Amino acid sequence: MNGSALKLGLQRSVYFGLLLGGFVAPTTVFANDLTTLSLEELSNLEVTSVSKKPEKSFQAAAAIYVITQEDIRRSGVTSIAEALRLAPGVEVARINANEWAIGVRGFNSRASRSVLVLIDGRAVYDPLFRGTYWELQNYVLGDIDRIEVIRGSGGTLWGANAVNGVINIITKSAKETQGGRISTGAGSEEKAFGSARYGGKSKDGAFNYRVYGKYFDEDASFHANGNNFDAWHFGQSGFRTDWDASKEDLVTVQGDMFRGRAGQSAVSDAFSNLFGSNILGRWTKSFSEVSGFTLQTYYNRIDRRDPNFIESYDTGDIDFQYHLGLPGRQNMTWGVEYRVTADKTDGVGVRDFDPAERTTPDYSGFIQDVIALIPQKLALTLGAKIENNYYSGWELQPNARLLITPSDEQTIWAAVSRAVRTPSRLERDVTVNGALRGNGFDSEKVIDYEIGYRVKPAHWLSMDLAAFYNDYNDLLSAEPGKPIILSNGLKGYTEGLEFSSELQALTWWRFRGSYSLLDMNLRTKSGSLDTTSESATEGASPRHQVSLHSLMDLPHHLELDPVLRYVSALPAAAQNTPAYMELDLRLGWHPMSHLELSLEGQNLLHGHHPEFTTLTELQRGVYGRVTWEWGQ
Repeated sequence: MNGSALKLGLQRSVYFGLLLGGFVAPTTVFANDLTTLSLEELSNLEVTSVSKKPEKSFQAAAAIYVITQEDIRRSGVTSIAEALRLAPGVEVARINANEWAIGVRGFNSRASRSVLVLIDGRAVYDPLFRGTYWELQNYVLGDIDRIEVIRGSGGTLWGANAVNGVINIITKSAKETQGGRISTGAGSEEKAFGSARYGGKSKDGAFNYRVYGKYFDEDASFHANGNNFDAWHFGQSGFRTDWDASKEDLVTVQGDMFRGRAGQSAVSDAFSNLFGSNILGRWTKSFSEVSGFTLQTYYNRIDRRDPNFIESYDTGDIDFQYHLGLPGRQNMTWGVEYRVTADKTDGVGVRDFDPAERTTPDYSGFIQDVIALIPQKLALTLGAKIENNYYSGWELQPNARLLITPSDEQTIWAAVSRAVRTPSRLERDVTVNGALRGNGFDSEKVIDYEIGYRVKPAHWLSMDLAAFYNDYNDLLSAEPGKPIILSNGLKGYTEGLEFSSELQALTWWRFRGSYSLLDMNLRTKSGSLDTTSESATEGASPRHQVSLHSLMDLPHHLELDPVLRYVSALPAAAQNTPAYMELDLRLGWHPMSHLELSLEGQNLLHGHHPEFTTLTELQRGVYGRVTWEWGQ
C-alpha cells in the first residue's frame, strides 16, 4: 500500500471510529468489491416521490431516504416493515409476531395513521381505520427496486393522510426480472418461508412479464403468561406485465392476491383471517423530454375477519397526471383523481359501525410548478392540492420549497407545507361496547416547517441533515363521558432533527449510520376534558434512535453485514417499554454467481425483549436462506 492510500484509509477509519464513538484501526486486507453502487451513484439515484417526476435524490427539496434493493438484501430482513428500520426518522416497533407500529416523526401507532403508504402508486391506506395494516403488505423482497421514504408532509402531491410522511414502495419492472428466482429458508422464528418468480418476454422484447408466489410460517412471539397465540401464516401470488407499445408509450398491468391467518396473542387461540386482491393498470405517454402524462387506475379488495370484527371494502381509483415544460425555466405538473370506497362491517356484538355499510367518494386536483430562478443553482417549488372528502368536505394542502445547490457536492433546501388527516369511519361511525363512539370528528391539521443540508465532502463520504418543526391542531382526543366521545381536543408541536451518513471506509467496506431526535409537546385545547391522550400519544414514540449498518465484502465471496440499533424508552402507560439495543447479523456466501447462501440472526443481544408493549416480546431468531437465480 502506498503512502497516499494509507493516509486515505486512516482518514476514513478515523471518521468511522468517531461515528461509532471510538477508534477503529485501519486494515490492509482487501477483497473483491461486490458493492453494486458507489456513493456517487447512490446520490444520483432517481426518485419520484418528491415531485412526481424523476429527479436525483441528492438534489430533492425534501427529507428523502432511499432504501435500495441492496440495502434490503444485505440487512437480512424478511418483511417490508422491518426494512423501514433502515431509514432515519422512521419509528418501527414490532408489537408481536404479525403486527407493527410504525410512525414518521412521531405519532407511532398500530394504524400508522399519519403516514401515507403506496405500492407502485396504489394507496394501501385502510379507509375504515385510516391507517396501514403492515401484515397485509407482503411482496417478494427481491422484486422490490427501492423504497422511497419522505419524512415530512406530502399532502400537495399525494393528498390527505400524508401528514408526517410518505412511504412509496416501488417494485422492479418486468424487464428487470427476467429468468427465474427461487428463495427458501427456515429458522427458529421464521419457521419456513419460500418464494418463486419467473419472468419472460416476447421475441421482439417489447412485452415483458413476471409471475410470482410466496409463503411463510412465522412462530408466535414470547408472552410472559404463555398466551403466545400470535403465529402468522401467509401466502401471496401475483403478476406484472410491461409493454413498450411504442417509443413514447409504456403500458403496465399488475395484480396480486393473498390469503393469511394471523393469531391474536391476547385472545386464546383466536385468529384473524385475511383475504385480498388488487389489479392496477398504468399508461405512460411521453411527448418530449419535458412533457407527457400518466393515466392510472386500480381496484383493491380487502376482506378481514377478526375474532370480534369483520370488515370488507372495495376501492376503485382513477388518477391522471400531466407534466410539461413552460417558458421562463418552469416545469409544471398537474393532475386530478377520483376514488370511491364501498365497505361492509359486522361488529359481532363488540365493535359496531352505524350504518353497517357506507360508500364514500373522494375527488381532488393538484398543481405544482418548479421554477428555476437561477439555472442549476436556485429553484422555487410552489404547489397546492384541493380535495373533497366525504366527511370533512373541501381541504386545501399547499406547499412551498426552496432548493439551493451552491455546488455539485452541496444541497440546501427549505420547505413549508400544510397537510391534513381526514376523518375515518372509525372516528365518525363507531360504537365500542356502548362505552365509546365516534361523533363530529373533523380533520387533523399540521403546518410543517423543514430545512435540510446534504454534502459530499469527499467521494467516499456523504452526509445528510434535516431539521423540522410541526405545528398541529385539532388532533384526536377521547373526551370522557358516558360514552367516551372521539373529538379534536388536542394541539401542540413536534420538533427534531435527523442525521444520516454513508462512508466507503475501504474498497471492501461500507458503513452507514443515522441518528434521530424527536421532541413532542402536546396539550389539550380549551374545553377539552381529555386527560390521557396527550401522554399516550407523546409516550408512544422514542425520543432517540441510532442505527449503525456495516457492509463488508470479504475474501472468497463472503459478505458480513451487522446492523446495530438503539431505541430509547416508550414511557406511555400502554407501552411502558424500556430502551433497548439490538444486533442483527447476516453472513452471506456466493459460491457461484447466481447462488447465494446466507445465515441471518435477529435480536441477538437478548433472549426476548419488548419493542412496543410489555404484553408481548420479540425473541432471538436465527435462520438460513438459499437463493438461486437463472436466465438473467
